[in-house]
Amino acid sequence: MDVIIRCPYCNYSKTIKREAIPENVRWARCPICKERFELDMEQSSQTLCAWEQREDKGIFKAAVLTLREVIFHPSRFFKSIANTENVLDSLIYGILIGSLGDMAALFWDYVFLARGIKSIEFPFTIFFGTPLLLSLVLIAVPLFVFIEILLASLFYHVLLWLVRGGKGGLEATVRVISYSQSCQMWGIVPFIGAFIGKLYILYVQFVGLKIVHNTSYLRITVALCLPLFFMLFLLLAIILYLF
Repeated sequence: MDVIIRCPYCNYSKTIKREAIPENVRWARCPICKERFELDMEQSSQTLCAWEQREDKGIFKAAVLTLREVIFHPSRFFKSIANTENVLDSLIYGILIGSLGDMAALFWDYVFLARGIKSIEFPFTIFFGTPLLLSLVLIAVPLFVFIEILLASLFYHVLLWLVRGGKGGLEATVRVISYSQSCQMWGIVPFIGAFIGKLYILYVQFVGLKIVHNTSYLRITVALCLPLFFMLFLLLAIILYLF
């Protein structure tokens, strides 16, 4: 059985096999902050998120359970995955779910904007029935989502680093951005779904970054507002220079 050992000082955590913990061991030392802490076996028995147990639950069920948890219980979810070890799993999830949501949004854009609301069957056939177009969508969208996750993770982590809030490391930021792609599934809702998803993903990322980096909401707010402050400062400088 997999268990999570979490440092109470810096929030670093590692997933290991319960059998690997000797019965007489009661203390551990964090490899990141070097602090020594007492093992809380009740806390360590916390299970991984459903997606990281997909071999037992099945891919479809694990994806649905994770999707539901991220959207409806983001705080509880990110507390359960404050772990910098399974970056690849979260990245795969983010690319998969983010791509599905983006493709759904693209489809509705095509139906309602490009062709108008005349026939669902006709645009469906055109959008998904053209081999070349379908191939381009299946290749381009996942690639775009992958690049988007990496760039967003790097951007957010630099902002957190500037305010000394990135305690969990870049890996933790990548995990938050990856799992937050669950919000892109709002794209299946016609007209307003994609817009709702873009707004809600900001909230989920805000909550997730606060939890996995074990920092304050104030620090996260300042970090995320830094680009706005910079643009306002730049605008003011241009105005003063011109006038």
